[in-house]
Amino acid sequence: MKINLGYCCVSVLHPKLRCNRASTKTHLEAMEQEKCHEYLISKAKQNLKDLALLLRENKKLDILAYRLPEQIVPQIDLGYYTLDDVQQELEEAGKVANQLGIQLSTHPSQFFVLNSLRDDVVAKTIDTIGLYAEMFSRMQLEKVPNLTLHVGVKNGYPKTEDALDAFCFNYERLNTPAKEYLVLENDHVSFHIEDCLKIHDKIGIPIVFDNKHYEWNIGELSYEEGLSKAVKTWGERVPKLHLSTDKEGNKHAHSEYVDYSDYQKMEQALQTTKIKECNVMLECKKKDEAVVKLKQEIQKNGGF
Repeated sequence: MKINLGYCCVSVLHPKLRCNRASTKTHLEAMEQEKCHEYLISKAKQNLKDLALLLRENKKLDILAYRLPEQIVPQIDLGYYTLDDVQQELEEAGKVANQLGIQLSTHPSQFFVLNSLRDDVVAKTIDTIGLYAEMFSRMQLEKVPNLTLHVGVKNGYPKTEDALDAFCFNYERLNTPAKEYLVLENDHVSFHIEDCLKIHDKIGIPIVFDNKHYEWNIGELSYEEGLSKAVKTWGERVPKLHLSTDKEGNKHAHSEYVDYSDYQKMEQALQTTKIKECNVMLECKKKDEAVVKLKQEIQKNGGF
């Protein structure tokens, strides 16, 4: 089995290669609209140029999975510019990802809630997910990208099943690329892995297994059962999983690195699934440095 380790958003080893240049809504509102247009396009183009360079550096370290920052195309949802303005840069970054065989993903923040009880939040979520999906489509990626989302809210719904049904109902309102790229992750408070699997049974969405979210929010399935069932939802696509270690003294915060014991537990569970390949994204403070460190520990223990 091939396990591709990846990391999220910011490079510790290459801090000058920034893919998350952005601004604030307040700052933009204080500028003339035409200046906002030029200002944001400049940031987006530099983010995408640095992305292409960072992917090459990742490849040198055999890092084959990378999560794009949410603001890779900063404030695109505010309408100051469009993806047409950065088409060339998107295509160039996509070509590099294809040449290097790197799997790309992104993870919109907690403010995007597909099953929200507020119509305006749902509409905003649908529009923004559609923009991310269009961005990936314009990159012409050979590996199907992953657009990761949580189920959303539970409070306000009479039953958990109603919250799950609301997600499924609004999923059908997404455009075709968004439906193709969207994947669903278990969370640490409201929806455990069984809930995600119920949604998969209804709409076929792949499920991302997060080790700490599972441990913070355990349902009826064991770790191995939950992971195995999640992996099977991916069909022919390469499954994605999230791996992290708790920060000492803070249960819901990520540590700087990932403990080998957490990796070993996930690897052993993955071995039972008999899959040929998967992407394991490390969620930790030291980002790509943590990937290198974990790789060294795996090799030290006879892995890879």
